[in-house]
Amino acid sequence: GAEIFAGNHSKKLPMDLMQPIGVSDGEGRFTADGLGEGNVALAARRSAMDAWVVAPGQDIFDDVVITMPASHSVELVVLDPSGTPVADGLEFRMFQSTEENGPPLAFGMYPSIPLEGRMERGEDQAAWTITGLAPGVYSVLARKGEEALGAVNINSVTDTRVELKLKPSLELEISAVGPNREP
Repeated sequence: GAEIFAGNHSKKLPMDLMQPIGVSDGEGRFTADGLGEGNVALAARRSAMDAWVVAPGQDIFDDVVITMPASHSVELVVLDPSGTPVADGLEFRMFQSTEENGPPLAFGMYPSIPLEGRMERGEDQAAWTITGLAPGVYSVLARKGEEALGAVNINSVTDTRVELKLKPSLELEISAVGPNREP
C-alpha cells in the first residue's frame, strides 16, 4: 500500500503540519484519526523510492481521495559504439527533470533516482526493464568501465522501449581559473 501523511491546513503558518497516518490497504484505503475538523492536506507515495504526491487542503465532509499517478516501465537496450547490444559490465544512473530543477543533468547537482529494486535484466540479456516510473522526463546514463558512456532522455507517459548508444570515452584536461586565467 501507499504511505500516507495527513494534517490540518494551517491558516497561520505557511505550511501544513502533517503526521504519518500509516499505509493504505490492498484496496488503497486508510483510516485517519486525530485530525481536527476543517481543511486537511494529504500526501502519499507508493514507496520510499517514489516521489510524494500532495493533495491540496480540502474540507472533510466525506471520503477523501488522493490520486496517485500511473506507474510506467521502460525497456532499455544499450548498444556499444558499433551498434552491438551490450549485456554485461554496465553501470547506470537515472535522473528526473522537473520545472523546479531544470535540465535533469544540470551541473550534475541533482541526486540520482535509486534503481535498486526497480531495474532488472529482461528476458533478452541485452535489455533491462526499469519499473515504477511516474509520468515525467528522465535521463538514463550508462557507462561501461572507462571505455564508453552514453545517455538517453525518456518521456515516461506510457510503457516504452528505448535504445541508449554508448560513445567512446574521451580524456579531457580540465582547469579551474579566475578571470585573469590564473588557477
